[in-house]
Amino acid sequence: MADEEDDTESPFFSISEDLVPSRPARVSSTSHLDFEGLLSFQPLQLHQDSGPGCGGQAWPSGMVMARHLLGTLDPEELKGQTVVELGAGGGLVGLALALHSPKTTVHITDLPSMLPLLQLNVTLNKLESRVQASVLSWGDPIPSWIPKNPSMILAADCTYHEPAFPLLLSTLLALSSGADIDSIQDNEKVNITKNNNGDGTTAVIYLGWKKRRHADLRFLAMVRKLFQLREISRGREGVQDEAGVIL
Repeated sequence: MADEEDDTESPFFSISEDLVPSRPARVSSTSHLDFEGLLSFQPLQLHQDSGPGCGGQAWPSGMVMARHLLGTLDPEELKGQTVVELGAGGGLVGLALALHSPKTTVHITDLPSMLPLLQLNVTLNKLESRVQASVLSWGDPIPSWIPKNPSMILAADCTYHEPAFPLLLSTLLALSSGADIDSIQDNEKVNITKNNNGDGTTAVIYLGWKKRRHADLRFLAMVRKLFQLREISRGREGVQDEAGVIL
């Protein structure tokens, strides 16, 4: 009968979990991260929650990028600078940098579903006076309160969805050039003249992603057409190599 269930598995319609992994159980926890002593004075408190989606978890590229920035950037050199993080998830990289450099203004951005988590992590670290959590969807106009031409732009683990590559690149161009996003065409190079400090220098963009598939190489090729690109390497013992991350 049509209403009866057939317990026999069809070889044509069954799909192995090796091909489609089970959805991970919801995880909600708060971690204290000092990045191997680089934030020993005030460790980062990071609440993670997979409820809003995969962005609510800490991913390898964010950890790699945060360690690199904390280990190489002098807080005094960051004094007065402005940083914007795209696709921030829980805000790991931007918040770590804000703790590292008390006189740096940081904007952490993501989709509307991630905003409550971003705001929670800002509050946990008592950074309300210097860190602003905002909604910024790639490809949309930059909100007026998010500075164009910031000193630094951060984007860690933002290349997991290939159809979003042009949107991410257009937002990077709009932020780094000061141009209106409507005037930016895909793969069109825009003159990048100065950052928000008005000193004639250009924004430094840090991109990080885990090596997963050929689409990553396509994204890399798209970036090379628009920006001067340099891969950061720390040798065989570098954490990037261990985690399979490109920075």
